Amino acid sequence: MNDHQLKLDMPMPENPTLRFLSYGIFRPGQLGFLQLKELTEKAESDAVDGWSLWLRQGMSVLVPADNGCDRATGIVLTFEREHEMGAYQRICDMQPQYGYAWAGPLVTQSGVRVNCLVGRVDEEQPDTIPGLSEQLHFDLEKDRFHDEALRFLTEQRETKLLRTFQGWDSLFQLETLYILLWSSIERYLTMRYRLYGEVRDKLRLMGRDEFLQQVLDNTPISPHVTRRSDNPSFARASRSDKAFDLLLYYYQIRCNLVHHGKEGDDYGLLYDAFNELLPAFKKTADHAYEQSKVKADASR
Repeated sequence: MNDHQLKLDMPMPENPTLRFLSYGIFRPGQLGFLQLKELTEKAESDAVDGWSLWLRQGMSVLVPADNGCDRATGIVLTFEREHEMGAYQRICDMQPQYGYAWAGPLVTQSGVRVNCLVGRVDEEQPDTIPGLSEQLHFDLEKDRFHDEALRFLTEQRETKLLRTFQGWDSLFQLETLYILLWSSIERYLTMRYRLYGEVRDKLRLMGRDEFLQQVLDNTPISPHVTRRSDNPSFARASRSDKAFDLLLYYYQIRCNLVHHGKEGDDYGLLYDAFNELLPAFKKTADHAYEQSKVKADASR
């Protein structure tokens, strides 16, 4: 399927007055729940029989169980009265139609009728890995790219990262760390804001995060200018008081790395960018996960 053929606009469920069964990024404790938290009145643990949680393209997906005997657990969200349409619209705005479809009403173990997003089955079904609970834990835990990857990056920064260019090995190590950092950031953008669309558009949304802005305001930023490899007349500077502009500066460095590489005399620029961006992003991700938590089985 070509990009121009992808169906991005998710339609509303047939009955938006029903509660919503969340099991992946919209589950409390996950980044997508931040889209729904202010409109959620209650979050209760529940499960549906005859369905399985699988992992597809790095995201959880609900699929019919092969033998009909499986059970998928999740959290039933009750939205505030008269705000159900708004909550479902936020879900639709974030979730692409080509990957998911509405199923419902499903009936949970406790007898609740719910709307639920399930894996869309097309002619070319993406690779799907069974046993999500053994692959990724979505039960109030951070995504591994926001937990293990950031732990690894922090350890490398504190113990092994060289301050100055010491040959190509030192540059390759720093480039590798910076690209891994952006893998974590782009996954954050996907899970926090929307699963599709241009990175720049999602960075604009991230740039509105008041917590991130506050963190960057208190981060010493070294003066540098980076230029597009394919158009050196286009430059971005590190000196800006706006989070969005700084994110674009750091992202330009990422693009240069991925598409054209960097020379040894850019080591200082890359070193400063990594040491500024990693702590700022880690604090932002930690704060977002903390804000996404609620007590299950209790009203807000």
